[in-house]
Amino acid sequence: MRNHILSKQLVKPNTKEIYDNGTLQSEMSSKQRYDNLAITETGLQFDLHSIYEQSIRKLDNNRTPVSEPEVKDRSFTNRYVLSKRQSTGELLGFTYACNADGTPKGGGYEMWVRVISVGDKSLKWKQGIILYDDLYSGDADQQWRSGAYEMTLDFTVDESGKVVLDVTDVGFDVDPKSMVRKPSSETERSQFVSEASD
Repeated sequence: MRNHILSKQLVKPNTKEIYDNGTLQSEMSSKQRYDNLAITETGLQFDLHSIYEQSIRKLDNNRTPVSEPEVKDRSFTNRYVLSKRQSTGELLGFTYACNADGTPKGGGYEMWVRVISVGDKSLKWKQGIILYDDLYSGDADQQWRSGAYEMTLDFTVDESGKVVLDVTDVGFDVDPKSMVRKPSSETERSQFVSEASD
């Protein structure tokens, strides 16, 4: 991570995606940068800075846009805190939204994190929403719905030296009373690539 990922700007080009059971269309581009790696007595921590430029439109039954774009541009920082389990050697932990000084910011999207594999030029981990969160809904009667998602992040370094990040995002509908999760129709795959100047 120190040699290949830190301080690299990873870019996802503008893409259109349909979600929330075909009721919403998202057009989004984003940038990510990982930095502030610190090795601790039990593991490590680092920060992720993200910038999203996004617009959302509602769709009719034919998946034709029926609303003006709603701009959802945002930027935020997440801190990852991981520690090594003595029983298995695994790196486990969590990530949360934070302020510039690293203090928790709140507002949801706290996630568990589990590192799957580490290689000379590869790194893979999974992360997912703890319990459930407020996800945007295409339902005219309610703006939010209870849901969650799990992500697999797979970093590799290609022959040209660029960092490639493949992300698989699987969505779930969550019953907030029973906490039962049911897979939704939302499975998204996206790719970030480090900029040429890196």
